[in-house]
Amino acid sequence: MLGERFIAITVVVEEKLSCDTRFHTLMGSSLDAQKLISSMTLFLHAARKLNPGVTSPRLSDLAQLCESILTVVEAQGYERCFLTLSQLLDRRG
Repeated sequence: MLGERFIAITVVVEEKLSCDTRFHTLMGSSLDAQKLISSMTLFLHAARKLNPGVTSPRLSDLAQLCESILTVVEAQGYERCFLTLSQLLDRRG
């Protein structure tokens, strides 16, 4: 249930951004914008890690949505979450 709701919300965010809605306007604050970027960074990593060599449409869709959102927000001047990325790299070692 949680996964379905997360994907549904992510689809809405991606749709709004694809209609030229500014990310900061959509999120309403810098803090909420950063939280969403962190979430997209984390879930993109998780979806790719859980789906290597296995065709899971749900995980593939999630990875594609996260990547799409991150690409749009990067074009608007935001970076992927360094803190989230560094935590993911620390956990590998």
